[in-house]
Amino acid sequence: ALPIYLAVLDCADHWRTCTEFTIQGYPTVKFFSAFSEDVSSGTRVKGLESADSLRQKLIDHLEQHKESWPPACPPLEPASAAEIDGFFQINDVDYLAVIFESEESYVGREVTLDMLQFGNIGVRRVTPSETVLLEQFGVKSFPSCYLVRRKGAFSRIRVLTENRESYTKYLRSIRGVKRGTFELLGKTESESNEVPIVWKPSDSSKVYMADLESAIHYMLRVEVAKFPVLEGERPTDRKST
Repeated sequence: ALPIYLAVLDCADHWRTCTEFTIQGYPTVKFFSAFSEDVSSGTRVKGLESADSLRQKLIDHLEQHKESWPPACPPLEPASAAEIDGFFQINDVDYLAVIFESEESYVGREVTLDMLQFGNIGVRRVTPSETVLLEQFGVKSFPSCYLVRRKGAFSRIRVLTENRESYTKYLRSIRGVKRGTFELLGKTESESNEVPIVWKPSDSSKVYMADLESAIHYMLRVEVAKFPVLEGERPTDRKST
């Protein structure tokens, strides 16, 4: 299981479902809390300007979860000195990545979720308030990432850029850190054994009938359906000569 599943729905093909969940504009992202006892149409995620903002907004919604914490989700809150010191006593892994960052930074939480599908390593974030850990590791700048081994040795990860992408790439390349296997939520055994479809490349300079049909279907089923009354000049048929 994973803490967050991302699903994509084409409202042109599934307009009834989109209407049921009050989708009125595109793109629209909705967040559904795990183990919720109330039937919900989802909480709309606003303020999306990029893929980075989408990740951060999803993390915000995940941290605001008030019911049972999803068992597949690792802790995202800052770790204490006691937790870091006793990490290997309760976790059967060989490595621990400790990311020192400011309170408002998302790097540690993003890397934690990035590495969730990989075994034999844990990730924790530490903020400047843990002065004992800062002194213990010799932290001089934020963000910075340190790799701790089970036997106690640690070293700073040297990357060209101190960001999520660099940390994740480095940690995934460590010997002994391997990706696990995860089935998609709700996927049946027959679907798992299906032969993948090989799509033929399309010519972007051409307009295909399927594109026209999809556009008309989308316009009539989604865009026009939002208005109870259509006003304006009556359209006339245009025939080619």
